Amino acid sequence: MALYNIEAINIRSRSAGEADKIITLFSKGHGKIQAIAKGAKRPTSKFGGRLEVFSYNHLQLATARNLDIISQCETIENFYKLRESREKLNAGFYMVKLIDIITEDRQRNDELFDLLLSALYALQSHMDENLLCRAFEVKLCKVEGFMPSEPMLERKYKKLPLIVSKLLEDFDDKIGDLTAKELEISGRVFRELISDHTGKDIRKVKMAI
Repeated sequence: MALYNIEAINIRSRSAGEADKIITLFSKGHGKIQAIAKGAKRPTSKFGGRLEVFSYNHLQLATARNLDIISQCETIENFYKLRESREKLNAGFYMVKLIDIITEDRQRNDELFDLLLSALYALQSHMDENLLCRAFEVKLCKVEGFMPSEPMLERKYKKLPLIVSKLLEDFDDKIGDLTAKELEISGRVFRELISDHTGKDIRKVKMAI
């Protein structure tokens, strides 16, 4: 089995039998990867808590016929503080769920990886969860190439182009003075856009707020 190394964010984890876990990794350089961590559910596992959702790791994987095998894992950032707040936890799960929905296995998208990583760091650094999720939706649409034109945005809501321009700024609590109503409108419009693009109704995905 050939070995390869990646940097990846864990975006999903599920059980596989009595001892193993299947981890969905969103990686820089390789896109989304489904991999198995053998023995990860055992109390004595060498992986410890390094395979929890949100963890950003250096990993070594071995290629296999079906699922590649995680052989080594070293944590860069575990984003543990996200678990100290229900609001932050929900926001984090919302963003990784969007990434899982919108991506296909093995399709490299380093710009989207960088977007998710920067959003998780911003979330951990006390950025408002509602503002962050709305900005993430807008930036995701831009990265994926289905951002509507300004006239199309105006037809949805006259002030929407201005709202979008503010949400496209760097992740920061100082992003424009946007009202709760403006954030609500942006969220509704861009969740609909993402649903139309993916063919999956993300409006049913649990929101961060």
